[in-house]
Amino acid sequence: MEPNHAVSANRLMEEEYFEGHEPSDPDQRLQENAAESCRQTTSIDGTARFRYKPLGSEKTIRLLKITRISQSDSLHCTMIHMDRYNLLHGPGFIALSYRWGDESIIGTMQLRNVFVHGTTEIAEDYETKELPQSTLDMLVELYKTERITDRWFWIDVLCLNQAAILEKSAQVRLMGSIFELASEALVYVGPQIESTALAMEFWEKLRVTFAELPQVDADGKILYLSYEEILRYTDTTWASPEWQALQQHLTRPWFRRLWVMQEAVLPRSVTYVWGRFALTAHDMPLFAYWDMRSNLGMMLYQHDSSCWFSVKMMTEIAFLRSNRTPANKHWVGVLHNLIWWCDGAHATDPRDRIYGLLGLLDGEDLGIVPDYSPGNTIENVYTDATKRSMTRHPGFDIMYGAGIGWKKKNLIGNIAGETWFGQPDTQSEADPSTATSETSLPSWVPDFNRTFAHLPGNHLSAGIGHVPVESAAFEGDFLALPAYVVDVVTHIMDFTSPRPLSGEKVEVQDDPYTTWYFRNALELVKTRHPPPWSASFYASFWRTLTFNTSDVASDVAQFPPAEYGDTLASLDVVKESGILANSSTRVSTSVQKQRFLTTAMAFGSWHAVCVTASGLVGLVPRYTTVGDVVAVCPGARAPFVLRSTGNERDGKKVFQFVGTGYVHELNEGIHVAASKGELESIVLR
Repeated sequence: MEPNHAVSANRLMEEEYFEGHEPSDPDQRLQENAAESCRQTTSIDGTARFRYKPLGSEKTIRLLKITRISQSDSLHCTMIHMDRYNLLHGPGFIALSYRWGDESIIGTMQLRNVFVHGTTEIAEDYETKELPQSTLDMLVELYKTERITDRWFWIDVLCLNQAAILEKSAQVRLMGSIFELASEALVYVGPQIESTALAMEFWEKLRVTFAELPQVDADGKILYLSYEEILRYTDTTWASPEWQALQQHLTRPWFRRLWVMQEAVLPRSVTYVWGRFALTAHDMPLFAYWDMRSNLGMMLYQHDSSCWFSVKMMTEIAFLRSNRTPANKHWVGVLHNLIWWCDGAHATDPRDRIYGLLGLLDGEDLGIVPDYSPGNTIENVYTDATKRSMTRHPGFDIMYGAGIGWKKKNLIGNIAGETWFGQPDTQSEADPSTATSETSLPSWVPDFNRTFAHLPGNHLSAGIGHVPVESAAFEGDFLALPAYVVDVVTHIMDFTSPRPLSGEKVEVQDDPYTTWYFRNALELVKTRHPPPWSASFYASFWRTLTFNTSDVASDVAQFPPAEYGDTLASLDVVKESGILANSSTRVSTSVQKQRFLTTAMAFGSWHAVCVTASGLVGLVPRYTTVGDVVAVCPGARAPFVLRSTGNERDGKKVFQFVGTGYVHELNEGIHVAASKGELESIVLR
């Protein structure tokens, strides 16, 4: 009779599941049911293929437990359905965070459903479940190291029916609460390798070193360390195996996943695992502090250019975990901030660039509902998210990353032909005429699936002042807004001319591209402003190079210190330019050069120096062209670069949004822009 009970129970759960979950397309349910009934029922080894049973309701999730493992590492697991509201009072479970790996290499395990109806437990027969071999290997390893032995756990590749679009869309909304309710999150960064022990030993050495060094100077200011000091204190060199071992463990693919942000931030307890070695959620933030004091991420760059991104993710995870503590009750996660913090992270489905962050919104309900149906395009998801964010938060925070003036490819990682700062190495990429959008997004909607340029900090104020900020007016794919059109770009840096590739040294001041960039910028500005320059104009120039920002790695943007001016003046390329009468007397320390040049070249990798018709110097998106206009919108922190389409809509000029820039003379507030032009209503498409 048990099979009959199971069948009737499953039918009941299926009816309950679809009640209240009707898809927008009335045929979608029929299509999913048909696909389920026609799906292949045998696995690759010829045995019965595991078939999911409907969850029954939105509040239900699946949990797994490994029941046994054979001598040949054949895994047998039991799956149960659990009401998530009973999880805190239930047996407790572990939520697994990991990377799927190569889905073309398939392994198999034995899986069965177990249902409890009253006092009766119904256990079905084991059936074969296919999954990525790397995921299977991970489960075997975690079982053998007793991390999930005799424990219920949640893992997305098995606990979600990946083939059922309707279920997946509903379950993704629960991801955040699943990790919040877990008694522990286990982050499987990767397997133990030959250098793992050395990496962990060096981690401990760094911890002791930074703990023993003075933290602040006599005035209470943070003491920053140069690369040379770090090498001396750790008794290592650039080529020491300790640095390579650390890099090999901090650049594992796990750090590149977008979903890891909520998986590492939301749980009460987190353990990071490399085989038999582990670090806790209290250990990982240490590296963010070390990097803040000494820029360790750039030191590791020489071994793998993606290491800085791993450091960025560790920093953001530490920042978010610290802000979600009970002591900080008023902190709220906002979509546009989360998007920027996860900039560059990988999502297999580009729509997850939005959906993968919903669990971190902290009560801010934008009304975004995950929908993985084929008809819900990337453009629909990104445009809808942008509109909802701008409606909820009047202003331009989410729009700062938009524009047709940016590089179109993701620049994270070792890309063939890419140099130290990711500057283009081919004329086709450098030539703005070849820069075409890869999507049909409106120009004012960010392509969230690419890497963003550094955004203007809250300390900037080009459009801030006593002018009302109007709410965005959307008309389909058009955005109407008020703006002061104040200037026109007449000169811009030439990136199509031959230039050196970056060298192998990690010190930014020794990189040949750095010298080329500054020389190019200086010669451009000198054509309009012959030397020698006044102190005020020179200050405007070096502040423009840095977007008037002290440190791109800081979570709190602030104005740069005045010493940055001396740092730039101390460079040979500036002394040779003749722009300053007293440049030969300017000196700076290695730490000062490191901080200034890292900031300036981080912006320089995305932007170009320009000169406007009125002689202003600006830093604008790389693909800005002569004739583009500079505009300031009330409420915007920085000026916008716009490109006229030559068309009008309801009597308003229509522009394309090129991107966000910086012009120092416009940073004093909206009254400056108001003195240079009339407020007019324009349209962006």
